[in-house]
Amino acid sequence: MIATIFDIDGTLVESFGFDDAYYISAIREVLGEVHIHDNWSKYVNVTDTGSLRQIMEENNIQEKGQINEIRTKFGELIRQYLQNGGK
Repeated sequence: MIATIFDIDGTLVESFGFDDAYYISAIREVLGEVHIHDNWSKYVNVTDTGSLRQIMEENNIQEKGQINEIRTKFGELIRQYLQNGGK
């Protein structure tokens, strides 16, 4: 069985300080040096997929599986961070 746990309130991991940076890193590793708004409230749909679709639209990128690639990359970056003791 595969399970996914979402920790949006810091109960399991205090991710507020690093998750944005790793999400942006994952996006740029897959999509290149795209423009990403400094303020997440600029995105109409405030889900990860919604904001990602808007980022792609604003940068004239057609979705061809990159969303899954970004999710995978983001997971890898978070896993590495946690395995390294938060460093």
